[in-house]
Amino acid sequence: PTTSATERAHALALALLDRHGVVTREAVAAEGIAGGFSAVYPVFRALEEAGRVRRGYFVAGLGAAQFALAGALDRLRALREASEQPRAVLLAAADPANPYGAALPWPRRGEDDRRPFQRAAGAYVVLVDGDAVVYLERAGTSLQSLPAADDGASAEVALRALGRSAGSRARHRESRRRAHCELPMASAPDRSRVRRRLSRARAPFAHWRPRLMPEGDTLHRTADGLRPHLVGRTVTAARARAGGAQAERVVGSTVEAVEAVGKNLLLRFDNGLEIRTHLRMNGSWHRYRPGEPWRRPASRARLVLEVPGAVAVCFDAPVVELFEARSEAIHPTLGRLGPDLLAPDFDPAEAVQRLRADTRLEAPIAEAIVDQRALSGIGNICKSEALFAEGVAPFALVRELDDATLTRVVQRARELLLRSAARGGRQRHQVYGRAGRPCPRCGSLIASRQHGELARTTYWCPSCQVTNA
Repeated sequence: PTTSATERAHALALALLDRHGVVTREAVAAEGIAGGFSAVYPVFRALEEAGRVRRGYFVAGLGAAQFALAGALDRLRALREASEQPRAVLLAAADPANPYGAALPWPRRGEDDRRPFQRAAGAYVVLVDGDAVVYLERAGTSLQSLPAADDGASAEVALRALGRSAGSRARHRESRRRAHCELPMASAPDRSRVRRRLSRARAPFAHWRPRLMPEGDTLHRTADGLRPHLVGRTVTAARARAGGAQAERVVGSTVEAVEAVGKNLLLRFDNGLEIRTHLRMNGSWHRYRPGEPWRRPASRARLVLEVPGAVAVCFDAPVVELFEARSEAIHPTLGRLGPDLLAPDFDPAEAVQRLRADTRLEAPIAEAIVDQRALSGIGNICKSEALFAEGVAPFALVRELDDATLTRVVQRARELLLRSAARGGRQRHQVYGRAGRPCPRCGSLIASRQHGELARTTYWCPSCQVTNA
């Protein structure tokens, strides 16, 4: 069933009220909604006339076009009285609960303060009694003070809030990334003390990321980063975790190739041996100069390869295996992989043929397309984005889709992976990770569901993705 423009606008208005409590023109603009505030204003006005929302000057300094749920106003009134102790809240910068950069402008130290504060994914802000005190940039590369940090008490409370959150990420304290921070305080001793506190609070965030299974583009970027430092060089030392691969067998051989095949990284040697790693959720490859300190403990290293001028370390990978190259064709994993979406000779017709195998005909397309035996390299992100881009319902069965539709989905997935690989993984997602937020195409709320034996999560728009053929 299709929804009318009025129904979509109504659903969008309710979603905004649920997210923000108090909806302003500026908050709608920050959401990037097609049509802007004018697209939902008639709905808010109708809700006001029906007595379902209230209209008023809730946020000082803004216009009268502000709408709020009665419950939200009651909660705001309950917080009007200042508490005896300052209260700090650590929020994602893009969280609707953070008014700065949306309903309110970011606090500045003057007209010449043009620091690029953004409501960006991965950035954080600490509010103390509603005032923004410090801003943590994405990946923890910079911790910036805001005018409210000039109050030493507020700064201390904000740092304690950061410290509590940082403590839950203690496993990341080995991060050595240096960051710039400005915190003008009343005196030099205070400034020095707070800088030390900030340094300790900031460090755990430096390499913090959500845990995601690396997709094909990630492995290709990893291979591209290792290849110039390993290929053509002789292995001078190699070791693996006790009971693991016999890595010492490649010592004295020359690295011939470093390749990504689907979600596997292969290192080929001129003595006829290969090493395969699969990173799953937690694994990663690092490259260091000889003698350079590692960013993770040596106890987490699963494989170490030393060549002249470089040391390659694979941390936390659950799969590290050594085998003979001639057995690759019958390898229980590699021998069954479908065509690699990022391979120069990728054949979409073969991928469609594999999707139509008897074992997948009755499977939802969202499950079949991430089966690495059908086509390799695709994961949850690319799956959700490709199906959305082509308007295909994720739970349509493969047998319900014609070859043209399957080909479009496969080609779109390849296009997305190639683009992600070229941009270093930096892409804006249309539906992935945005459950409960408005669809960028129609305004309906994006849905998510775990499904299949592996409980993978798919994100989709119930209104846009209705095409089954």
